[in-house]
Amino acid sequence: MDFLASKVTTILIIINIGIFLLETKDGGSTNRDVALKYGAQYQPLIRQGQYYRLFTAMFLHFGVYHLLFNMYALSAINLIYGLSSKRINMMSHAGGFVGGAAIMAVIMAVR
Repeated sequence: MDFLASKVTTILIIINIGIFLLETKDGGSTNRDVALKYGAQYQPLIRQGQYYRLFTAMFLHFGVYHLLFNMYALSAINLIYGLSSKRINMMSHAGGFVGGAAIMAVIMAVR
């Protein structure tokens, strides 16, 4: 199986790199204002009804090493397990959303 055999994996990597490049152009992926502009998780905004941030945050990466590691992991999971495009897509989105919701729940519980 090729490193990027799954079309969905390739598309997800292209989307992530594209968003990272846009963030970089707008001031950097580690800039708080840029992250918020692109949909980073921020509890006060989520509480105001911006629930889409639970989804969009999974496409944001804090620095180039974060992006590279996550894209490598996405490719490696596909390579090792040979998952179908449908399963990769489902796992990526479900994992991102559940992770975002879990972070939100922990933040709310601590406060």
